[in-house]
Amino acid sequence: MSRDSSPPTVGGVNVKFDSGSRKFFASATIQDNVSGVKTSPYIQFKSPNKKYAAHLYLNYNLNTGLWEGWSTAELNEYTEPGNWIFQYMTVEDKAGNSTNLYPQDLTISG
Repeated sequence: MSRDSSPPTVGGVNVKFDSGSRKFFASATIQDNVSGVKTSPYIQFKSPNKKYAAHLYLNYNLNTGLWEGWSTAELNEYTEPGNWIFQYMTVEDKAGNSTNLYPQDLTISG
């Protein structure tokens, strides 16, 4: 086996807000060349006033071939109104190579 010295690569990221559950849902194409992606890539959003955060942990879905996940907290009626901002995404492989990706580094849709 060759040595793994590169972090995983991220293709497109699709993000949506589900008004029924009042949570964010994200899916992403993530690949690693040697050791494989470590479970639970992480995405963080910031509230419009940047005081609060919403987090998503992604898990691999065998049926879709994508890394998918829901935010850990519900944005209820007491949550400030406005657009939440994609702050960053962290991915790591099983060899310990990791990277933080920011909006300018990714293709984000949704």
